[in-house]
Amino acid sequence: MADLSAPPFSDIKHPEEVVRMAMNDSLKFAVLIGLIEVGQVSNKEVVNTVLQLEMPRNRLRTTNRGPDQNVIERAADLVMNEKVSVRKAAKTYDICHVTLQRFIKKRNSNEDPQVGYKPHNKVFFRDFGSGAHGIS
Repeated sequence: MADLSAPPFSDIKHPEEVVRMAMNDSLKFAVLIGLIEVGQVSNKEVVNTVLQLEMPRNRLRTTNRGPDQNVIERAADLVMNEKVSVRKAAKTYDICHVTLQRFIKKRNSNEDPQVGYKPHNKVFFRDFGSGAHGIS
């Protein structure tokens, strides 16, 4: 059993202090449960403290969304000029073989192939062009 008179447990009185302590989260919750069991804090105090913790609002991206333009162009050049298979070139440059195949198909049909993700919810553009009738 832990000695509750030894630091850092000797001066704990409020759940906010436990949350601010430098220890991992599972240990913090264990201390909070222990404080509830010995009657030092109420269950409501702990719940209110935990609910008021600031949670991060920015979701971290977990994947790299799409290859760079120059990487996929080099892979396409390898396929078209060096006669390397699409799958082998895609594996060499660490890109998806379907993405490379689609890029090559667009390039052969004289389209301007673009890679990556574009925002679909963009409302205002810098250059309105001829599509904005009556707006000056």
